[in-house]
Amino acid sequence: MVKDAIITASSKIECLPRGITKITPTKAGVTLEEARKDFKAISIMNGGRPALILNDFRGAKIVSVDRDVREYMAGEKVTAKIKAFAVLVNSPVGKSFINFWLRINRPVYPSKVFTHEQDAVEWLLEIAD
Repeated sequence: MVKDAIITASSKIECLPRGITKITPTKAGVTLEEARKDFKAISIMNGGRPALILNDFRGAKIVSVDRDVREYMAGEKVTAKIKAFAVLVNSPVGKSFINFWLRINRPVYPSKVFTHEQDAVEWLLEIAD
């Protein structure tokens, strides 16, 4: 059963129109167990299909991500569940930080950083087509 929103210990995960899954972190960091629960929630919301993800960091404090969490998120079990990944930030500094992180980690799915939600949504929908 697909739900409109799932609240986990670290995020609010919402189902937006046209198949976009919006993740809004609710705390500064995430543990490996929380990351696993978040991606389980994303999978449930998308019926197991690869997701168009909009990660909204505008209200979050960006901190480093532990190595075990990065490795889990880069693993095939997670990457197979992501069709495209848009990151929403509210400052040029945040955009630079996320772009740097994306260059280093090189996700296997399309990824892009935005400062306007509508631009991010339009890009995700282009990827979906």
